[in-house]
Amino acid sequence: MAATQDVSPFQFQPGRSDGPFGQVPILVSSPHSGILFPDQIKPHFLPEVISHPMDTDFYIDELYGFLPEM
Repeated sequence: MAATQDVSPFQFQPGRSDGPFGQVPILVSSPHSGILFPDQIKPHFLPEVISHPMDTDFYIDELYGFLPEM
């Protein structure tokens, strides 16, 4: 069995306490930007889909890259 990657769909960013309202959590939902297929699900996809994923938003990281600084 191939080793699996530990890829989490979430990344926790602690809130800031220096804003006008103190510490305020922000939840952001962004479109899918991943192009990696974990080994355990690859058999369910055609090789062309894995090598050239079309159902992804390639520029999400550029559009939402400012979020960790908020």
